[in-house]
Amino acid sequence: MGVIVAVLLAVVGVPLTACAASADGVWTLRVVPAFMGLMGIAMMASWVRDLVKRDQVDISDGLLRIRDRRSGECLLPTILAEVGTATALLVAAIGTSTGASWGKGLSLVALGALVYTSISSLSWVLTETNRWPFGIPMLVALAGAIVSLSILL
Repeated sequence: MGVIVAVLLAVVGVPLTACAASADGVWTLRVVPAFMGLMGIAMMASWVRDLVKRDQVDISDGLLRIRDRRSGECLLPTILAEVGTATALLVAAIGTSTGASWGKGLSLVALGALVYTSISSLSWVLTETNRWPFGIPMLVALAGAIVSLSILL
């Protein structure tokens, strides 16, 4: 995983020493909150798109019994986890970028939740090979969360 993070950082032109030496300043107050905000918006937008289009989800029995059209699996726990994570990421981004006393603590929790939901969602990608394009944003989210956690800690 460390190699993936190092390659990702090299691609965007970030020297590893910059991450290590950036306990405060632009990384903590701008880059990490921007990443959290983008991830929160992307996660929310993904679920809104799926719920509006309804091509991959079945809501015929109501929102509390929402299911994946292909597998029939109940999606409510997944939706709650991902929407909760997205909400925490958005609030944490605001708190961290404004220097609020609770910002860093909530950011650590929200980024930890992003690590969990990214890994959990990757299992969905690995079950069917035609879902691999969905895995790329999940890997980016996972790598970004790990880098962000290392900057905040």
